[in-house]
Amino acid sequence: EIAPIELHNIFKYLYNYAAAQSRGSKSAIFVKELHELNIYGSAHGFLAQRKEMSSTEFSNIVNVACTQKDFAWAQDFILLHSGYLHADIREDLTSLSKAMIAFEQGHFEEVIDLLKSTGSKDDHFILRSRTLLLRAYFELDKDVNFIWDYCTSFKAQLGRTRKPHPAAVVATLEFIRVFKLLLLEETDKQGLINIIEDNPNLYFRNWLLAKTKTYKPMYATRQQSK
Repeated sequence: EIAPIELHNIFKYLYNYAAAQSRGSKSAIFVKELHELNIYGSAHGFLAQRKEMSSTEFSNIVNVACTQKDFAWAQDFILLHSGYLHADIREDLTSLSKAMIAFEQGHFEEVIDLLKSTGSKDDHFILRSRTLLLRAYFELDKDVNFIWDYCTSFKAQLGRTRKPHPAAVVATLEFIRVFKLLLLEETDKQGLINIIEDNPNLYFRNWLLAKTKTYKPMYATRQQSK
């Protein structure tokens, strides 16, 4: 029988390996493995070993569960583990995590309802919540001018935000840039696909590629600001 401390060390090694591989070319395989490790870790108390969880760790676990369409487990995880979040972020991050589930289920109005009363200044929360809102507005076919202005304010906010994780900020800025191309409908379809596929630092690549399936280039109703 393996001692608990040794089992925990093995778990950490496997988890870190799967997490690193999930960002590589075989991401689909290792994201599935990562979710299975999250289920195991939750059941054995490994995910909150220090009696606290960061906002990044918490939302990443929910996001991985969403990619596997395991929404029931994600809901249970939020209920059982939100108490490990710092009090200052707990309520807003709980709403964000529920909004992530709602988005993947196609409940886009619910995403907006869950996030409209949040206001955390946590950098990670800002990146997650505002990109989620942008995509929800797009899915709901909100006014082009409204979405464009939201992009502009979000980009300006990123410029004022502390950047402990510059790679995340860069990937978010690239998402905004490509999202605007999608919104304007001025780039030819294959050109847009190439931009998305060739960009190594881009969040929500799969979502953007999915949107190109129904993309038809035309001049948008808004004149792009110079």
